[in-house]
Amino acid sequence: MTSTRKLRHGGHARPKRRLGAAGPPKASAATGLLPDLRRVLEAHVVASPLVVSAGPDPTCEGFWRAALQDEGLAAMRVKLASRSVTLVAVPSDLWLDGARRARVLALKHAAARSGRRVIVAPEGVLRREPRLGNAVLMAQAARASISAEDRIAVMAALAEEPGIVLGDLIQLVRHEPDRVAAVLSLARSGVADVDRRKPIGPLSAVWLRARDV
Repeated sequence: MTSTRKLRHGGHARPKRRLGAAGPPKASAATGLLPDLRRVLEAHVVASPLVVSAGPDPTCEGFWRAALQDEGLAAMRVKLASRSVTLVAVPSDLWLDGARRARVLALKHAAARSGRRVIVAPEGVLRREPRLGNAVLMAQAARASISAEDRIAVMAALAEEPGIVLGDLIQLVRHEPDRVAAVLSLARSGVADVDRRKPIGPLSAVWLRARDV
């Protein structure tokens, strides 16, 4: 849904969109830089607005690698708002082997009995598109900033017309060199959300999260 109304920012009418000039990078190019399963897992963790903090979990990772005899496995300890969990990314060749997959699930259940919650993430799920491409894009946006003036301008536009497309919203950003990352940083921080059912692009709908409306 493309906005047709006139937004005003700093006393000036919003300029027309130039979709070809300022769209996000294509996800396929970005995900090609992530051959390592650990990097893939990190992209998903950094991209999630639910994650408060995260870091390596060398104890769990070392134990699982030894138990499963697979050095490709990666683990991270993630703190959410109400609990902490360990995410374990499991390589596809291990997960697709029925006997080894059973050992993975046995380790997960053993961890639960000891009071540690483990979430197993198969590599095939983590690398699935558009999930991975969008995660990489959102992870890049997590490092971006947005000025107070630009933040209020974007939030005001979304409050007035939910579902404005990303290509329109970036025209409101005046003070950041990467306007796409600036808008997406609001989604990464949980202020807004963006449609991730398809690859994030100029026509992706953006809206405020319910608590901010």
